[in-house]
Amino acid sequence: DASPSGYYCPTASDSAMQIRCGDASVYCPTGSPHPTKVLPGFFTTHTGAYQGALALNDPLNTTASAQQLCEPGNWCADGVKYQCPAGWYGWSYGLTNSSCSGPCAPGYYCPSYPHPGSIKADQHECGQVDHYCPQSTGNVAPTVAAGYYTVGGNDDNRTRYAQTPCEAGHYCKGGVKHVCPDGVYGRKAKLQDPKCSGYCPPGHACPKGTVEPLQCGPGTYATGGAYFCSQCPGSPPTGPSRQTCFNSRKCCGY
Repeated sequence: DASPSGYYCPTASDSAMQIRCGDASVYCPTGSPHPTKVLPGFFTTHTGAYQGALALNDPLNTTASAQQLCEPGNWCADGVKYQCPAGWYGWSYGLTNSSCSGPCAPGYYCPSYPHPGSIKADQHECGQVDHYCPQSTGNVAPTVAAGYYTVGGNDDNRTRYAQTPCEAGHYCKGGVKHVCPDGVYGRKAKLQDPKCSGYCPPGHACPKGTVEPLQCGPGTYATGGAYFCSQCPGSPPTGPSRQTCFNSRKCCGY
């Protein structure tokens, strides 16, 4: 009798199940006189009505009876099928190494186990503006760091691919950069609060986006938290100013 699938029978064999086929790198169809080497980009498998049970009882794949082309999202080597790793994608059949078809595109993430292997470079958009996805992002899109904002990608802010420290004169919250509002100043980078570095000190003006408070000039004053210096009432006398302070209307005595 011919050897059953998963086994081979060399010449002069005295049993139909003379020798198990081998390891995952070979397969033996019915009637095999010797194992057949699996082709690159294929994996070995069991066949027949009970193939599921056969595979369950043969975890080392020693009785494989067929080869099958590696599907997209996977790669195959020596008869074993592997998912493309997280951060990489496989769009074609018959891939043969863990680089698959290449890295996931910036602004997108490409998951793998426990999810199916990714088949596109833009498998999933990165998400909301508080996330960013550099090239080769895998199962989880990183969350923007405190004091940073996300950049790059499309105008809908769903494909950000980098983060940048918030510049002085700004504060950053939820991945978005905002200008420090009127009446406050932002002396440092990476600020996170709308009050920035604090309220404008008396005697100074802090218009929107101020890094260093601006000293009020002669004939003006500001009491604190101001975005412009108020003009002193009346007209100053001619000649050099004798104003000695700038933090109160009382400073306007000529």
